[in-house]
Amino acid sequence: MALFLIFSSSVREEKVFLRLPPAWRDFWLELASRKKEQIDSTDREAIRDIRDIIREKRDREEEDGVVLTTAFKRRGALITPNDTSDESGPEKPGKSTITPENLKRIWADKCQSPAYQMMLVSILIT
Repeated sequence: MALFLIFSSSVREEKVFLRLPPAWRDFWLELASRKKEQIDSTDREAIRDIRDIIREKRDREEEDGVVLTTAFKRRGALITPNDTSDESGPEKPGKSTITPENLKRIWADKCQSPAYQMMLVSILIT
C-alpha cells in the first residue's frame, strides 16, 4: 500500500508495478482502479455542482430580466405598432415609439431588481 501511495502519483514511475510479483501486481491494479473511480466520482460531482451553479445563475438572470431573449420579448411588447400620429412622417426602421412613462416604469422596475440592489451595495462598499 505504501509503495502505491508513493509511486502511483508519479508519471515517471507509471510502470513500476510491473517489477512486482504477479500477486502484488493484481493488488496494485485493484488499487489503481479504485483510485481512478474515486477521481472520476470527484470529477462528476464537481461537474454536477458547476451545472447547478450555472442553472441557478441562469434562472436568477431570467427572473431579473437580464437574459437577452427575455429583454427582446419585453422590448417588442413596449413598441406600439404603426403609430401614425407622428408628424415627422413614416417611422424609420429600428426607431421605437416608447413613451417617457414606459421608460420611467422600466427604470423603476430595474431599480427594484435584486441584481441592481446588489450592484449598488457593492459600489457603496468599495
